[in-house]
Amino acid sequence: MEPFQENASSSNGKPKRYDVHSLISKPIRTSSCTIPNELLEFDYSYGYDCKRYFNLCKVDENVLVFASGNLIHFFHVGTRTVTTRRSSTGGGIGCITTNPSEEFSHLTVGENGTNPPIIIYQYPEMTVVGLLTGGTTGGYSRIDYTVDGKLLIAQGIEPDYMLTVWNWAEGEIVLRCKSFSNDVINVMFSPSVPGHITTCGLGHIKFWKMSHTFTGLKLQGELGRFGKTEISDIVGILPLPDEKVLSGCQWGNVLVWEAGLIKLEVCRKGRKSCHEGPITQLHMRAGEVMTAGLDGRIKIWFWETVELADPPDDDRFVEIEPIMEFRIGADPHHHSELMCLVGKAGDYEWYAQDGNGGIWLCDLTPAHHTEPPQQLLKCHAGPIVAVQASPVSSHVATLGEDGMLCVYDYAKRELLLSHRFQCAGRTMLWLPPTLDPTGAILVLGFSDGFLRAVALNLHDGHLSYPENRVNLIQLLKSHAQPITALALNGRETILVSGAEDRTIFVHRCVRGTPHVTIEPIGLVYTPSAVTSLDWKPGHAAVALVGCRHGQLLEVELPETPVDYTTISYHLRHVEIKQLTFQSVKSEIKRNLRIADIERRRQEKRARKLQTLETMRREDPRVEINEEAFLADSDADDEELEPLYIPKVPSAILWARYTDEDTLWLSMGGYDAGYVYEYGFDDEDPISCTPIPEAEDTELTCYLQE
Repeated sequence: MEPFQENASSSNGKPKRYDVHSLISKPIRTSSCTIPNELLEFDYSYGYDCKRYFNLCKVDENVLVFASGNLIHFFHVGTRTVTTRRSSTGGGIGCITTNPSEEFSHLTVGENGTNPPIIIYQYPEMTVVGLLTGGTTGGYSRIDYTVDGKLLIAQGIEPDYMLTVWNWAEGEIVLRCKSFSNDVINVMFSPSVPGHITTCGLGHIKFWKMSHTFTGLKLQGELGRFGKTEISDIVGILPLPDEKVLSGCQWGNVLVWEAGLIKLEVCRKGRKSCHEGPITQLHMRAGEVMTAGLDGRIKIWFWETVELADPPDDDRFVEIEPIMEFRIGADPHHHSELMCLVGKAGDYEWYAQDGNGGIWLCDLTPAHHTEPPQQLLKCHAGPIVAVQASPVSSHVATLGEDGMLCVYDYAKRELLLSHRFQCAGRTMLWLPPTLDPTGAILVLGFSDGFLRAVALNLHDGHLSYPENRVNLIQLLKSHAQPITALALNGRETILVSGAEDRTIFVHRCVRGTPHVTIEPIGLVYTPSAVTSLDWKPGHAAVALVGCRHGQLLEVELPETPVDYTTISYHLRHVEIKQLTFQSVKSEIKRNLRIADIERRRQEKRARKLQTLETMRREDPRVEINEEAFLADSDADDEELEPLYIPKVPSAILWARYTDEDTLWLSMGGYDAGYVYEYGFDDEDPISCTPIPEAEDTELTCYLQE
């Protein structure tokens, strides 16, 4: 690859100064937006994108940094508190790292978005000392430095997957080329062999050299050949001083690479895997190799055994046992997932990023009795599927796909309690105090079809459950497939759940002591999986049910048990009205296109008429065929695309009644980005309101003044 040069210095040769405040993104508002900026004010962040590899670094002895969404998080170990800073583009943060040289106290952030920058901050002042642009078009997945901190390498994500080497102090791109045609997870300069680089990711590993040729400096890459070994995704890599490279693999062994080939595969005795899952990080110290994996274990290996081994050519395995092994996390049902390790001080204390929800401090001292791992931060492992605020106190509950229920005290900015269920969460409802005076009852819906009612012991003496903070008080098997929606009617007499098994189940809410109980009434079948539930205003128990394939039902439900459900819970005698959404987005786009063509045609005709008038004014005797002169402005030379109707109808994300007794619908998939207004007896929408700058964005919720 030919070297690039982009000078980021000012014209007088002095380092460029950056306006720090201009590099903090602001809320995105359209010109027609009526919502004031001050309506929402950011307060605190409890999130951690712990499933992202290498999303942890240390900028100070007691300050860790990680990224989540659009925020850089600074985690203060001593106080267990978080401060944040927004990204510059608003497109999110791809990766973070620090400069390894003691000369520089730099935090480096690779952002996501359109042509995103890499920003180098001076810590703790957070002044910008470098702004690197032109490395990629979509975002960054990994950044690394040379040992002396002078060169920076950045790996881009799709669509270009560009690998860029920078002289960051000068703001110059030294070398740049496409790394691979698929996701690249890790990139690393060799700490001991100058100019050697290793990249790896989905189904590949690649070895690079920065070589001086007669045409200049070039970046030459060689793709690793797996040979007889099964092709594997690779996350953890470690370049060695003798130019060999160690890597992990999906089945948990260590691969030794030399000259682009697998020289050895290291496993445990009896051909057992070194780890029960992918190895994410390798580190060498004093002749020992440390490995960390998604099985939650850190293992130490005496590497001289491997270096002295000489297995036969037809069976290149070396079997050894670890000399030490550490298990991170004490939960017997959920082991930790070590996404990366960051050294704390010396060789034996490490911070560990846990993909199963948190950050640990690990003592790896080679002794019989080490300090057990200490969890510094606990969070959800993956997406949060439901959020509910307490109706009586400063608490908010979150339910995750990981089955974790977390309750935060947002006044104190702390995680108050957490409990992990053995099933993925899907939806949640916090019961109002008018139904249960304790104000501490949550109803949770799970992917196993169970409803679980829990009582939260929010403070000492709150409930009569002194032994537990989260107490399961009721368990109901209402559905055969994942529960997707919950709704309590206005009179608080029935609780309705909807699920992927194409049913809604009606439960009776019975007030009592010490808490409310939920009793089954019956179920109603729906045309497709349930996606949303709401209620018709002014009616006691008329439910509005949105379905996955565009059907909307209005169902009048019983509030008390009926006498014909002794054999089956099927509620056969309920009144159901149905509306089926018809996709009109393609027609809307075509009509907009036709209107745009007509507008341009009229503009062209007006310009020609003006030209014609000017010609006649300049030469009154000229004879011009006006019809022929204007003919080409009426020509329809643009071909319209055919109307498109999705083969699988779009899902209803939410539906609600308006004050005019019409319906508003928000759709998923192809039909997203509009709010459609319907009358229940209408086949076509009354109106279709586009959401500015979000014509293809799914609107999953709304806030009504």
